[in-house]
Amino acid sequence: MLSQFIETVTSMLSQFVETVIKPYHEIITAVATAVLAVYTIILARIARRQNRDARIVQRAYVRVGPGDIRTNSGGEYVGHVLIENVGQLPATKFTWRFETIHVADGDWQTPLLKKLKFRYGNVLPIRMQIVRGSKGISRQPIDACLAKPKFSRSA
Repeated sequence: MLSQFIETVTSMLSQFVETVIKPYHEIITAVATAVLAVYTIILARIARRQNRDARIVQRAYVRVGPGDIRTNSGGEYVGHVLIENVGQLPATKFTWRFETIHVADGDWQTPLLKKLKFRYGNVLPIRMQIVRGSKGISRQPIDACLAKPKFSRSA
């Protein structure tokens, strides 16, 4: 019974090959090649999109946070900033700049970055945190603001 089934299937396949595939084998090859070309183009577009998305996700993200204020050996105040790479790749072409700006009336605006010249170029490794300090600020104007006024009582 099994051998009869195999013979029947074999004869049907050979009849199919003789009547359908052999007369049209060139057309079938051309259509199959076109289908493969279309799928290749679709896969290339998908790969390009995934590559673009991976570059967005797998990048360096630099976080800047407040540090502390300490005095240097000259008695000046130095403000510190914590800079950390929290991304998945090293931060290359990494620059920073500190500006000491004295504001008396509260009408300060952020300076345009195009006018500032950045001097420092480094690489910040993955998950690395660095501390950078500003230039020293004299203690005299700050101490004058912090001094408590003295009141005298008249009797």
